Amino acid sequence: MDGTDRMTRRGLLGAGVSAGVAFVAAADAAEPNLRATPFYAAPQMTLPYRPLRAKSTDGTELAVQDWGHAEGPEILFIHGVLQSHLSFERQVRSDLAERFRMVTYDLRGHGDSDKPIGRDRYLNGELWADDLAAVIAQAGLRRPVVVGWSLGGLPIGNYLMKYGDARLAGLHFVDALTKRSRDYAGRPEYRGLLPATASPDLGTRIDALRGFLRACFKTQPSEADFERMLAFNAQVPQHVLSHIMAGVPLEADDAYRAVRVPVLVAHGAEDALLNVSITAFDRAVMPHARLSIYQDCGHAPFHEMTERFNSELAAFVLQCQ
Repeated sequence: MDGTDRMTRRGLLGAGVSAGVAFVAAADAAEPNLRATPFYAAPQMTLPYRPLRAKSTDGTELAVQDWGHAEGPEILFIHGVLQSHLSFERQVRSDLAERFRMVTYDLRGHGDSDKPIGRDRYLNGELWADDLAAVIAQAGLRRPVVVGWSLGGLPIGNYLMKYGDARLAGLHFVDALTKRSRDYAGRPEYRGLLPATASPDLGTRIDALRGFLRACFKTQPSEADFERMLAFNAQVPQHVLSHIMAGVPLEADDAYRAVRVPVLVAHGAEDALLNVSITAFDRAVMPHARLSIYQDCGHAPFHEMTERFNSELAAFVLQCQ
Protein backbone atom coordinates (compact mmCIF):
# COMPACT_ATOMS: atom_id res chain seq x y z
CA MET A 1 0.00 0.00 0.00
CA ASP A 2 1.60 3.34 -1.08
CA GLY A 3 1.29 6.71 0.64
CA THR A 4 -1.63 7.76 -1.52
CA ASP A 5 -3.60 4.63 -0.56
CA ARG A 6 -2.89 5.20 3.14
CA MET A 7 -4.05 8.78 2.92
CA THR A 8 -7.18 7.73 1.05
CA ARG A 9 -7.96 5.07 3.68
CA ARG A 10 -7.44 7.56 6.51
CA GLY A 11 -9.73 9.98 4.74
CA LEU A 12 -12.45 7.38 4.38
CA LEU A 13 -12.13 6.32 8.04
CA GLY A 14 -12.24 9.95 9.12
CA ALA A 15 -15.31 10.55 7.02
CA GLY A 16 -16.96 7.48 8.54
CA VAL A 17 -16.25 8.65 12.09
CA SER A 18 -17.52 12.13 11.26
CA ALA A 19 -20.68 10.68 9.77
CA GLY A 20 -21.19 8.53 12.85
CA VAL A 21 -20.77 11.50 15.16
CA ALA A 22 -23.18 13.51 13.03
CA PHE A 23 -25.73 10.67 13.18
CA VAL A 24 -25.54 10.43 16.99
CA ALA A 25 -25.78 14.21 17.28
CA ALA A 26 -28.84 14.22 15.05
CA ALA A 27 -30.40 11.41 17.09
CA ASP A 28 -29.71 13.31 20.32
CA ALA A 29 -31.36 16.38 18.89
CA ALA A 30 -34.41 14.41 17.80
CA GLU A 31 -34.67 12.45 21.05
CA PRO A 32 -32.66 13.95 23.94
CA ASN A 33 -33.19 10.87 26.17
CA LEU A 34 -32.19 8.31 23.55
CA ARG A 35 -28.61 7.91 24.73
CA ALA A 36 -29.59 8.03 28.41
CA THR A 37 -31.92 5.04 28.06
CA PRO A 38 -30.19 1.70 28.85
CA PHE A 39 -30.47 -0.93 26.14
CA TYR A 40 -31.72 -3.42 28.78
CA ALA A 41 -33.93 -1.48 31.16
CA ALA A 42 -34.78 -3.13 34.49
CA PRO A 43 -38.53 -3.72 34.74
CA GLN A 44 -40.47 -1.91 37.42
CA MET A 45 -41.75 -4.60 39.79
CA THR A 46 -44.16 -4.67 42.69
CA LEU A 47 -42.74 -7.15 45.18
CA PRO A 48 -45.13 -9.61 46.86
CA TYR A 49 -43.43 -8.91 50.21
CA ARG A 50 -42.03 -6.01 52.18
CA PRO A 51 -38.22 -6.16 51.72
CA LEU A 52 -35.70 -5.50 54.50
CA ARG A 53 -31.95 -5.83 55.02
CA ALA A 54 -30.98 -6.95 58.52
CA LYS A 55 -27.37 -6.40 59.60
CA SER A 56 -25.76 -9.02 61.84
CA THR A 57 -23.03 -8.40 64.41
CA ASP A 58 -20.18 -9.03 61.94
CA GLY A 59 -21.66 -6.67 59.35
CA THR A 60 -23.19 -9.40 57.18
CA GLU A 61 -26.45 -8.17 55.66
CA LEU A 62 -29.32 -10.61 55.41
CA ALA A 63 -32.14 -10.38 52.88
CA VAL A 64 -35.46 -10.43 54.76
CA GLN A 65 -38.96 -10.72 53.28
CA ASP A 66 -42.07 -9.69 55.24
CA TRP A 67 -45.27 -11.32 53.95
CA GLY A 68 -48.95 -11.44 54.73
CA HIS A 69 -51.09 -9.73 57.37
CA ALA A 70 -48.88 -7.11 59.02
CA GLU A 71 -50.80 -7.29 62.31
CA GLY A 72 -51.33 -11.05 62.45
CA PRO A 73 -49.62 -13.63 64.69
CA GLU A 74 -45.96 -13.86 63.67
CA ILE A 75 -44.18 -16.76 61.98
CA LEU A 76 -40.47 -16.68 61.13
CA PHE A 77 -39.25 -19.31 58.65
CA ILE A 78 -35.63 -20.50 58.38
CA HIS A 79 -34.64 -22.61 55.36
CA GLY A 80 -32.03 -25.35 54.99
CA VAL A 81 -28.60 -25.59 53.38
CA LEU A 82 -28.46 -24.63 49.68
CA GLN A 83 -32.05 -23.34 49.83
CA SER A 84 -33.57 -19.87 50.14
CA HIS A 85 -36.66 -18.06 51.36
CA LEU A 86 -38.37 -19.32 48.19
CA SER A 87 -38.50 -22.78 49.79
CA PHE A 88 -41.57 -21.57 51.70
CA GLU A 89 -43.57 -20.20 48.77
CA ARG A 90 -46.36 -22.70 49.45
CA GLN A 91 -46.79 -21.11 52.87
CA VAL A 92 -46.26 -17.39 52.30
CA ARG A 93 -48.36 -17.37 49.11
CA SER A 94 -51.18 -19.44 50.61
CA ASP A 95 -54.27 -18.37 52.52
CA LEU A 96 -52.06 -18.28 55.63
CA ALA A 97 -51.14 -14.78 54.43
CA GLU A 98 -54.68 -13.61 55.22
CA ARG A 99 -54.24 -14.38 58.93
CA PHE A 100 -50.54 -14.38 59.76
CA ARG A 101 -47.53 -12.15 59.42
CA MET A 102 -44.84 -14.35 57.93
CA VAL A 103 -41.17 -13.40 57.73
CA THR A 104 -38.55 -15.29 55.76
CA TYR A 105 -34.85 -14.63 55.36
CA ASP A 106 -31.92 -16.03 53.42
CA LEU A 107 -29.21 -17.55 55.57
CA ARG A 108 -25.75 -16.01 55.32
CA GLY A 109 -24.14 -17.23 52.12
CA HIS A 110 -27.51 -18.05 50.56
CA GLY A 111 -30.07 -16.40 48.28
CA ASP A 112 -29.92 -12.60 48.29
CA SER A 113 -28.00 -12.35 51.57
CA ASP A 114 -24.31 -11.43 51.77
CA LYS A 115 -21.82 -14.19 51.03
CA PRO A 116 -18.76 -13.12 53.01
CA ILE A 117 -15.33 -14.64 52.44
CA GLY A 118 -13.60 -16.35 55.34
CA ARG A 119 -13.99 -19.61 57.21
CA ASP A 120 -14.64 -17.83 60.51
CA ARG A 121 -17.74 -16.16 59.04
CA TYR A 122 -19.47 -19.55 58.91
CA LEU A 123 -17.91 -21.73 61.62
CA ASN A 124 -18.78 -19.42 64.51
CA GLY A 125 -22.07 -20.65 65.94
CA GLU A 126 -22.69 -17.33 67.68
CA LEU A 127 -22.88 -15.56 64.31
CA TRP A 128 -25.75 -17.82 63.22
CA ALA A 129 -27.47 -16.98 66.52
CA ASP A 130 -26.82 -13.26 65.97
CA ASP A 131 -28.28 -13.49 62.46
CA LEU A 132 -31.56 -14.80 63.85
CA ALA A 133 -31.55 -12.19 66.62
CA ALA A 134 -30.91 -9.42 64.07
CA VAL A 135 -33.84 -10.52 61.90
CA ILE A 136 -36.19 -10.64 64.90
CA ALA A 137 -35.10 -7.22 66.16
CA GLN A 138 -34.78 -5.35 62.87
CA ALA A 139 -38.01 -6.77 61.42
CA GLY A 140 -39.76 -5.57 64.57
CA LEU A 141 -41.07 -9.01 65.49
CA ARG A 142 -42.59 -9.14 68.95
CA ARG A 143 -42.69 -12.89 69.76
CA PRO A 144 -42.64 -15.05 66.63
CA VAL A 145 -43.09 -18.77 66.26
CA VAL A 146 -39.82 -19.84 64.62
CA VAL A 147 -39.98 -22.59 62.01
CA GLY A 148 -36.62 -24.23 61.25
CA TRP A 149 -36.23 -26.68 58.39
CA SER A 150 -33.18 -28.95 58.04
CA LEU A 151 -30.05 -26.78 58.60
CA GLY A 152 -32.52 -24.15 59.84
CA GLY A 153 -32.35 -25.98 63.15
CA LEU A 154 -28.75 -24.83 63.54
CA PRO A 155 -29.44 -21.09 63.95
CA ILE A 156 -32.24 -21.96 66.38
CA GLY A 157 -30.02 -24.16 68.56
CA ASN A 158 -27.26 -21.56 68.67
CA TYR A 159 -29.81 -18.79 69.32
CA LEU A 160 -31.23 -20.70 72.28
CA MET A 161 -27.73 -21.16 73.73
CA LYS A 162 -27.00 -17.43 73.53
CA TYR A 163 -30.38 -15.75 73.97
CA GLY A 164 -32.81 -18.30 75.39
CA ASP A 165 -36.48 -18.43 74.36
CA ALA A 166 -37.81 -15.25 76.04
CA ARG A 167 -38.33 -13.46 72.67
CA LEU A 168 -40.08 -16.46 71.08
CA ALA A 169 -43.68 -17.69 71.19
CA GLY A 170 -42.93 -21.21 70.01
CA LEU A 171 -40.59 -23.49 68.06
CA HIS A 172 -41.49 -25.66 65.08
CA PHE A 173 -38.70 -28.03 64.01
CA VAL A 174 -39.24 -29.52 60.52
CA ASP A 175 -36.90 -32.39 59.60
CA ALA A 176 -34.47 -30.19 61.50
CA LEU A 177 -30.84 -30.64 62.41
CA THR A 178 -30.97 -30.22 66.19
CA LYS A 179 -27.81 -32.21 66.95
CA ARG A 180 -24.78 -33.27 64.93
CA SER A 181 -24.39 -37.05 65.20
CA ARG A 182 -23.68 -39.90 62.81
CA ASP A 183 -26.58 -41.69 64.50
CA TYR A 184 -28.97 -39.46 62.57
CA ALA A 185 -27.26 -39.61 59.18
CA GLY A 186 -29.43 -40.23 56.14
CA ARG A 187 -29.44 -43.27 53.92
CA PRO A 188 -25.93 -44.50 52.98
CA GLU A 189 -26.47 -44.04 49.25
CA TYR A 190 -27.14 -40.32 49.76
CA ARG A 191 -24.50 -39.42 52.34
CA GLY A 192 -21.89 -38.32 49.82
CA LEU A 193 -24.15 -35.89 47.97
CA LEU A 194 -24.00 -32.92 50.31
CA PRO A 195 -20.19 -32.96 50.72
CA ALA A 196 -19.88 -33.24 46.93
CA THR A 197 -21.81 -29.98 46.49
CA ALA A 198 -18.71 -28.30 47.94
CA SER A 199 -16.31 -29.97 45.48
CA PRO A 200 -13.69 -27.72 43.81
CA ASP A 201 -14.86 -29.21 40.48
CA LEU A 202 -17.84 -27.41 38.95
CA GLY A 203 -19.19 -30.47 37.11
CA THR A 204 -19.12 -32.53 40.29
CA ARG A 205 -20.92 -29.78 42.17
CA ILE A 206 -23.68 -29.55 39.57
CA ASP A 207 -24.29 -33.31 39.52
CA ALA A 208 -24.28 -33.48 43.33
CA LEU A 209 -26.63 -30.52 43.55
CA ARG A 210 -29.19 -32.21 41.33
CA GLY A 211 -28.91 -35.46 43.27
CA PHE A 212 -29.15 -33.74 46.65
CA LEU A 213 -32.24 -31.80 45.62
CA ARG A 214 -33.93 -34.96 44.35
CA ALA A 215 -33.11 -36.66 47.66
CA CYS A 216 -35.02 -33.96 49.54
CA PHE A 217 -38.34 -35.39 48.32
CA LYS A 218 -40.14 -38.73 48.50
CA THR A 219 -42.83 -37.33 46.20
CA GLN A 220 -40.86 -35.43 43.57
CA PRO A 221 -41.82 -31.83 42.74
CA SER A 222 -43.03 -30.88 39.28
CA GLU A 223 -40.31 -30.22 36.73
CA ALA A 224 -41.12 -26.49 36.82
CA ASP A 225 -40.76 -26.44 40.62
CA PHE A 226 -37.57 -28.52 40.46
CA GLU A 227 -35.97 -26.16 37.94
CA ARG A 228 -36.86 -23.18 40.11
CA MET A 229 -35.37 -24.87 43.19
CA LEU A 230 -32.26 -25.86 41.27
CA ALA A 231 -31.76 -22.24 40.26
CA PHE A 232 -31.74 -20.87 43.80
CA ASN A 233 -29.73 -23.84 45.12
CA ALA A 234 -27.05 -23.01 42.55
CA GLN A 235 -26.67 -19.47 43.95
CA VAL A 236 -24.71 -20.71 46.97
CA PRO A 237 -20.97 -20.33 46.21
CA GLN A 238 -18.47 -23.14 46.64
CA HIS A 239 -16.58 -21.30 49.38
CA VAL A 240 -19.75 -21.02 51.49
CA LEU A 241 -20.53 -24.72 51.16
CA SER A 242 -16.98 -25.81 51.90
CA HIS A 243 -17.02 -23.85 55.18
CA ILE A 244 -20.47 -25.11 56.22
CA MET A 245 -19.44 -28.69 55.42
CA ALA A 246 -16.53 -28.26 57.84
CA GLY A 247 -19.11 -28.34 60.62
CA VAL A 248 -20.81 -25.37 62.26
CA PRO A 249 -20.94 -26.03 66.04
CA LEU A 250 -24.24 -27.27 67.45
CA GLU A 251 -24.19 -28.54 71.04
CA ALA A 252 -27.43 -27.15 72.37
CA ASP A 253 -28.69 -30.00 74.57
CA ASP A 254 -28.84 -27.90 77.74
CA ALA A 255 -30.45 -25.01 75.89
CA TYR A 256 -33.19 -27.32 74.58
CA ARG A 257 -33.82 -28.58 78.11
CA ALA A 258 -34.37 -25.00 79.23
CA VAL A 259 -37.04 -24.32 76.57
CA ARG A 260 -40.44 -23.49 78.05
CA VAL A 261 -42.35 -22.30 74.99
CA PRO A 262 -44.49 -24.77 73.03
CA VAL A 263 -42.62 -27.01 70.59
CA LEU A 264 -43.84 -28.91 67.53
CA VAL A 265 -41.54 -31.45 65.87
CA ALA A 266 -42.51 -32.56 62.35
CA HIS A 267 -40.60 -35.12 60.31
CA GLY A 268 -41.09 -37.09 57.12
CA ALA A 269 -41.00 -40.82 57.83
CA GLU A 270 -39.13 -41.44 54.54
CA ASP A 271 -36.56 -38.67 54.99
CA ALA A 272 -33.47 -39.85 53.09
CA LEU A 273 -31.18 -37.07 54.36
CA LEU A 274 -31.85 -36.88 58.11
CA ASN A 275 -33.05 -40.00 59.86
CA VAL A 276 -36.42 -39.75 61.56
CA SER A 277 -34.80 -41.18 64.70
CA ILE A 278 -33.56 -37.66 65.51
CA THR A 279 -37.08 -36.96 66.75
CA ALA A 280 -36.35 -39.25 69.72
CA PHE A 281 -33.54 -36.90 70.71
CA ASP A 282 -35.84 -33.91 70.30
CA ARG A 283 -38.43 -35.46 72.59
CA ALA A 284 -35.77 -36.46 75.14
CA VAL A 285 -34.43 -32.91 75.56
CA MET A 286 -37.81 -31.20 75.08
CA PRO A 287 -40.29 -33.63 76.68
CA HIS A 288 -43.24 -31.28 76.21
CA ALA A 289 -42.73 -31.22 72.41
CA ARG A 290 -45.57 -32.54 70.26
CA LEU A 291 -44.51 -34.92 67.51
CA SER A 292 -46.06 -35.06 64.01
CA ILE A 293 -44.76 -37.78 61.69
CA TYR A 294 -45.60 -37.49 58.00
CA GLN A 295 -45.93 -40.99 56.58
CA ASP A 296 -44.82 -41.60 52.99
CA CYS A 297 -43.07 -38.23 53.02
CA GLY A 298 -39.46 -37.17 52.56
CA HIS A 299 -37.34 -34.30 53.87
CA ALA A 300 -39.75 -31.49 52.94
CA PRO A 301 -43.26 -31.99 54.41
CA PHE A 302 -44.19 -28.35 53.80
CA HIS A 303 -43.86 -28.97 50.06
CA GLU A 304 -44.88 -32.61 49.75
CA MET A 305 -47.92 -32.41 52.03
CA THR A 306 -48.65 -28.70 51.98
CA GLU A 307 -52.29 -28.74 53.03
CA ARG A 308 -51.65 -30.80 56.16
CA PHE A 309 -48.51 -28.84 57.01
CA ASN A 310 -50.20 -25.45 56.68
CA SER A 311 -53.16 -26.59 58.75
CA GLU A 312 -50.95 -27.92 61.55
CA LEU A 313 -48.77 -24.82 61.46
CA ALA A 314 -51.75 -22.46 61.76
CA ALA A 315 -53.21 -24.42 64.68
CA PHE A 316 -49.84 -24.49 66.45
CA VAL A 317 -49.22 -20.75 66.02
CA LEU A 318 -52.64 -19.93 67.44
CA GLN A 319 -51.93 -22.27 70.36
CA CYS A 320 -48.75 -20.31 71.10
CA GLN A 321 -50.50 -16.92 71.39
